[in-house]
Amino acid sequence: NKNSTLEIAKLENGNIRYFPEAIDAGDALRKLPGIHVMFSALHHFDEDELTALLQTAAAAGRPLAFFDYSRRNLPAELPPLLMVPFLIFLIAPLIRPFSWRQLFYIYIIPVIPFLVALDGFISRLRSYNCEELHKIIEGLGGSPDYHWQSGRFSSMLGLCAVHFIVGSPKNKEKT
Repeated sequence: NKNSTLEIAKLENGNIRYFPEAIDAGDALRKLPGIHVMFSALHHFDEDELTALLQTAAAAGRPLAFFDYSRRNLPAELPPLLMVPFLIFLIAPLIRPFSWRQLFYIYIIPVIPFLVALDGFISRLRSYNCEELHKIIEGLGGSPDYHWQSGRFSSMLGLCAVHFIVGSPKNKEKT
């Protein structure tokens, strides 16, 4: 949407730049300078894709930080997932642009709340735990020019666990 791109450009303060066109994550790491950050996206990559992406970052000497809050602890994750439809019911009138069709599929036939909750459930089934992320990093092999770290930290007063992978070149001249 051209209007949203123009709106984002107005909010730009000069410290954060963006690439306004769709680009493959691997191509972004090869072609675009700066630190590459992804939030809530690790579970969208299978192990081979994630490994290839991390190898691309290391080869290009690009720093990256990937964060994902989803986890496969379904008993702990079920209450928040069940809250999603109710949150959608509450915020639906505030969503712009206004659409009667959207309200129909939220309130009359609640397809949208169901699909959003289902997407969240599937995302949790595909999420990585700390051991899996560490294993992926170990599989990359040691590099004298690049440093990897993975782990987990608590967020939202301990209600949420965020898994992460951070990578950075040891020689900062490559960025």
